[in-house]
Amino acid sequence: MVRIILGLFIFSLPTLLGAEEGLAIQKQIRDVIREKVHTQCPTCRVEIEFIENIKASRDEAIKEVHPTHLKGESIVSYKQEGQINKIPVSIRWYDQVVVAKNNIIHGKTIEESDLAKVEKDITFNSIAYLQEPSQAIGMVGRRLFPRGQIVDLSQLKKPRLIKYGQPVNLSFAQGGLSLSMMGQARGAGVEGDRIPVIINGTKKKVMAKILSKNEVRVE
Repeated sequence: MVRIILGLFIFSLPTLLGAEEGLAIQKQIRDVIREKVHTQCPTCRVEIEFIENIKASRDEAIKEVHPTHLKGESIVSYKQEGQINKIPVSIRWYDQVVVAKNNIIHGKTIEESDLAKVEKDITFNSIAYLQEPSQAIGMVGRRLFPRGQIVDLSQLKKPRLIKYGQPVNLSFAQGGLSLSMMGQARGAGVEGDRIPVIINGTKKKVMAKILSKNEVRVE
């Protein structure tokens, strides 16, 4: 009985060793793929699934690891003992992204309470996502963001600070001279925009830069 058990163990030993060596090769492939992915997305967590098991005859380091794609289904080629082998894998990217905590309606100025930061599968994501809520706070949505949806940077805009016809505080500074007067906006815009302003009590029109609500400066 002992001889039978010993014989079975000796018979299965190459298979067991081959499985261990296969796992070692998987680790080497994973390390290479993760390094390649992190050059494109340093903050991403990468999951790699081997669709087939790797059979190895000896524990030898592999060389020249080349995946056909870094996202989704891919074929990885690698060289071992002078022979090129190929193995199918699935590669998924995950990253921390900003999502709508509740529905964010079109035109709403976004607040901290509107946002959450979660990990999402971004393998085939094509939008410019945000990684920190502070990047969206104070911005206005160009469209509705349903609860749980990734906040798209391209669908955000600065809030309008000045409306046409509203009174504004107009300032001017040059050298040691500084003036401040009231005027009326003849345009509308967001922070940084230049709009025409009529100085109160005159018909003089000047171009001024929007600084904040009700504040513009001649430049």
